[in-house]
Amino acid sequence: MKNFLATALLPVFVLISLAADPPVALSGCPDRDGDGVCNDDDNCILTSNPDQADADGDGRGDACDYCPADPANDIDHDGICGDVDTCPDLWNPDQLQEAGPDGSCRPAEWVGPFIRGDSQGDYHVQIGDAVLTLNWLFLGAPEPRCVASADASADGRVDISDPIWTLVWLFMGGVPPPAPNECELSSNAGDISLGCESWFCDQ
Repeated sequence: MKNFLATALLPVFVLISLAADPPVALSGCPDRDGDGVCNDDDNCILTSNPDQADADGDGRGDACDYCPADPANDIDHDGICGDVDTCPDLWNPDQLQEAGPDGSCRPAEWVGPFIRGDSQGDYHVQIGDAVLTLNWLFLGAPEPRCVASADASADGRVDISDPIWTLVWLFMGGVPPPAPNECELSSNAGDISLGCESWFCDQ
């Protein structure tokens, strides 16, 4: 029993000891990662990096830098480091966008901007959008200014399933229309095929 208790309590004593006596550098200052560089001067406090290499000069050591060659450290937060990102200032994790001659970034092929399901183009998806689509499909009403927006199911065509999708989502807890759910461009092949002749929302 005594041996069991001693074995069980040993990790606790070790943790207490480590907490009481954190690693120190040769100079005697705290050195949490034990790489010989004091915490106050270490550019990777939790990762051992004695050489303190910092290729992009952003103050974060290469050993713990998510983007060691990008001083802005993925400024658009799309998971692609700026040094290899096709559009460093635009969130585009699919990398379908490219920088144009003026430096702006848009999808290589795109339509919009629009909100999926918003056939009326009034910035909101509501019952009126389903009604407008039904009137267009079956009663000869004018087509939506952006046909791609009427494709609520994002399957590349507009039919009765789209207003049904919208109504089921609005009133029966169904799945919301796929992106774009805000006023954005779309590089979806189906949306490109349907087209969006009139840009009715600002990006």
